[in-house]
Amino acid sequence: MSGGRYSGEQASPGTGEVLQRSTFEANGLNYDTWFVRSSWVPPRELTTAAFGLVFEQDAFLLARLVERGWDIPGGHLEPGEDAEQAMRREVLEETGAVVRATCVFAHQRIRLLSPPPPGYRYPYPEGYQVFFGAELERWEPFAGTDESAEAKLWPPAEARGTAWVQRHLPVYEAALASLGRGQDR
Repeated sequence: MSGGRYSGEQASPGTGEVLQRSTFEANGLNYDTWFVRSSWVPPRELTTAAFGLVFEQDAFLLARLVERGWDIPGGHLEPGEDAEQAMRREVLEETGAVVRATCVFAHQRIRLLSPPPPGYRYPYPEGYQVFFGAELERWEPFAGTDESAEAKLWPPAEARGTAWVQRHLPVYEAALASLGRGQDR
């Protein structure tokens, strides 16, 4: 499902536009997820990760992650970090990019549809991931890591051909809009 409005129990507190909704299975567990365009920032104790959709003009930054291929940079919050600090750290670690002009433009609500198994390390029954639109400020030296092999800025036509953008086109377009770019060329 893409598009539509939600409030309260339907997806998460406040209101916003549902960009994508899906159900998936991972490690024998079933989840329901909503990507929601909203500036609402979930409580820290329910936020598990933060990601940056980073642009230099209209070029889109992706990291070639060892386990996931070309993907947006981001990851789990460390103790004491807020979502923006985690996003900035993860973008730098995975790409060598320093970002400026960030804004929260979306969150993803992830609801576990069954009782949590022993040792489940995420908030239950639901947790959140926060998505920032950001502009590239500068590059720091980056030689790749165990987690991320390289970073690349993708021109708009090429970005639309990447697997991440094809899976999450409404999210990509919302990030462009959050930075005042509207539809890319």
